[in-house]
Amino acid sequence: MRMGRLTRVLTLIPVAAGTIATSLFLVQGGFGGGHSRFDSAITTLGFPSIMLMNLVALPNSLSVPDILLVVWIPCLINVLIFFLIGVAITRLIPGKG
Repeated sequence: MRMGRLTRVLTLIPVAAGTIATSLFLVQGGFGGGHSRFDSAITTLGFPSIMLMNLVALPNSLSVPDILLVVWIPCLINVLIFFLIGVAITRLIPGKG
């Protein structure tokens, strides 16, 4: 399958947001549970999939680093969402992409 230009651009948006969120996370020294300086920016950069992370039930014995839960997993979900949106637009509107 050949990716159209629109799909590539839409896929780069969450990658850029994830890169910025990772930088803020590292500069801040971790995630402060909403109380640190960049927590709101990190959370905002993870939308819309950051809202799904509260629905994920992880066992207490599984120790998952905050950067995975707050930055990388939402970024990967957002890449998939934006990719599917790009594919849908290019299929529905001929000549786009």
